Amino acid sequence: MLWLLNPIVIFVTFIEGQFDIIPSFFLILAFYFTFSKNPYFTFLSLGIGAAYKFYPFLLVPVFILYFSRDIKKQILYLFLSLAPYTLSVIPFFNKDYLSFLSFSENYKMFQVGFQVGQFKMSYYFISYLLLIINMLRDKKIDFPKLAKYSFMFLSIYFVFSPGWFVQRALFIVPSLLLLSAFSKNIFKILILL
Repeated sequence: MLWLLNPIVIFVTFIEGQFDIIPSFFLILAFYFTFSKNPYFTFLSLGIGAAYKFYPFLLVPVFILYFSRDIKKQILYLFLSLAPYTLSVIPFFNKDYLSFLSFSENYKMFQVGFQVGQFKMSYYFISYLLLIINMLRDKKIDFPKLAKYSFMFLSIYFVFSPGWFVQRALFIVPSLLLLSAFSKNIFKILILL
């Protein structure tokens, strides 16, 4: 864990072309704006982070359900998170970009699963969907639950992503640190890690 928080490791990861630190920063910023009760900047932060790496989009349902159950507000929040990503992709959007997406390493995680007739069911997609259904059963999501769900969503992503790269653990660190603030047991595990 200390290795992940080492500034030299973060710097080297950034210099090597892995921009994991930038979306992680925007994820931490989204948590900060959430704690400050500012949903607009929260979703803009998630969208800007997703413009670098896609994983902050995984948390959009969690943050939407945290802020509102009103469908109009949810659509607005979804639009705010999609706007920065869309603006960053528009210059590159063509058939070559779409074929590139189908060969990316993130696409491979959708191929791991089981066959149901002609369809292939992805373990990742099923896990993600079950977690969203579990969230919908919660009447109210408070900040500690937001941290818990964020950690679970990012953990699912980490487990099912092909090749467990150490820098991908950086995706989990912000929500794990937040979660450790609300649970002494998690804090003890964090120290052991």
